[in-house]
Amino acid sequence: MFGKRIEIFKLLGFPIRIDLSWLVIVLLVTYSLAQGFFPVNHPGMPVSAYWAMAFVAAVGLFLSILFHELAHSVVGRHYKMKIDGITLFIFGGVAEMREEAASPKVEFFMSIVGPLASGVLGLIFFYLHHWIDLSDGNRSLQLIFYYLGFMNLMLAAFNLVPAFPLDGGRVFRSVLWAIKKNYDWATKVAAKIGWGFGWLLVAYGVFAIARGRTFGGLWYIMIGFFLQQASRASEEQVVLKKALEKTPVGSLMQTSFIELHPEERLSELPNRIGQIATFSCYPVTHSGELVGFLETNRLREVQWGDWQRATVGDFSNPAWRDLSVGPQTSAWSALETIKRGKLTLFVTEGAKVLGLITAQELLDFLKAELGKDFRGR
Repeated sequence: MFGKRIEIFKLLGFPIRIDLSWLVIVLLVTYSLAQGFFPVNHPGMPVSAYWAMAFVAAVGLFLSILFHELAHSVVGRHYKMKIDGITLFIFGGVAEMREEAASPKVEFFMSIVGPLASGVLGLIFFYLHHWIDLSDGNRSLQLIFYYLGFMNLMLAAFNLVPAFPLDGGRVFRSVLWAIKKNYDWATKVAAKIGWGFGWLLVAYGVFAIARGRTFGGLWYIMIGFFLQQASRASEEQVVLKKALEKTPVGSLMQTSFIELHPEERLSELPNRIGQIATFSCYPVTHSGELVGFLETNRLREVQWGDWQRATVGDFSNPAWRDLSVGPQTSAWSALETIKRGKLTLFVTEGAKVLGLITAQELLDFLKAELGKDFRGR
């Protein structure tokens, strides 16, 4: 989903990141407010004042979206879900869940809290707008509060649409899940509604462009395509998960690999590693048992003069159990581990290496198992 991301700070223990695409929407929001909304509703001010108001409003919108996602994250953490952080991107923000909710109850409360947080925040901003109006206070601040109140209520309303992966779609899925006791079926139904809603937004965007609202129309089209793609991906994930959960990694692992010895010279590695398919790391064994692993990236740290005298043991990592899975571990569990950055896993019995598995083996399996149905969905 994301490209280059930058971590800007931590809040309540959650890393807060921005995707570079988020800068696009910040610039567009600031420009549209400085050139349109504020001059129309508060004429006669210097151009610099409009840009300052627009900047404050854009920052307020950023904090509002962050508050929405933070509500999801706090509730998720309450229910022992692993949240990797919050990322803001061009279409808003997302709390990055490492796993799906364990029950319909958890799904419901974690999903509904976001729109509720935005709704409450919207009402607070509207109250501040009204209070300033009654006290004949600063007109500029009053308009900023009005804009933020309106946007937060719109954010709440839009997210309550029962179209997956919007919050409302997740709430809808939790209800279907609770009724039918079938997570996969509930996901497919909610995803199909999300897919349809996405195309509805695309159609409305085309209509808006035909009526002369080019920018707004293009925005609806972009959001529509994003929802359509995200809902489709969610439905596909159900199919993939089912196939991977019933498959042990022992049936997919590569059994052709090399084992390194701690006392082996680094200068001997290029010829040995180059003879077979390369991995991100290699098992280091002594007397047939794992004692560590060597990450190929670490070889870049080796100074030219050390290649002849340094050994594998000098650069190996002893924490091999972090990369170890049993032969009966499901391919889905292996994929979840690989997604967290551990690109090569050792399939082991005790301290003995039986094979290696990477994302490539999982992809090859899915292609063979699902064939044209997987590629054409």
